[in-house]
Amino acid sequence: MNKFKIGDVVKLKSGGSLMTVRCEDPSNNSKVRCNWDLNGLIKEESFFEDQLKIVDNLEHLKDLLDGIKG
Repeated sequence: MNKFKIGDVVKLKSGGSLMTVRCEDPSNNSKVRCNWDLNGLIKEESFFEDQLKIVDNLEHLKDLLDGIKG
């Protein structure tokens, strides 16, 4: 887990939900485990580091406001 640290807010480069990096995937060290909320359910999946990008504070704020607007 070189690109990310635990607690980083990330999203897929192709878009989608904001996710939180939980840990390095124990079965594949080129993947990280991420958690996100989907309609009140906590989801978890492993992603290759190259699939993800860090979400900066402005992008995070924009996603939050878009969610409020519906």
